[in-house]
Amino acid sequence: LGRTELFSLVEHSGLKIQGKDPQMVFSTMLWREPKKIVRLKEHGYWLADEPFPEAGYVPPGTLG
Repeated sequence: LGRTELFSLVEHSGLKIQGKDPQMVFSTMLWREPKKIVRLKEHGYWLADEPFPEAGYVPPGTLG
């Protein structure tokens, strides 16, 4: 998912992110969790421990 789409889903779930620019705060939160979330070029954000064959992503430490 892209950041805007993911942010929208988070907001609709009831979570409010505070700050001057809530989407940028959210982006920083994602960036600070590299063991949980990865950003895949042209594909958006993805769970770091889940393979994403369409993007050619194999989690580190697993056999691809």
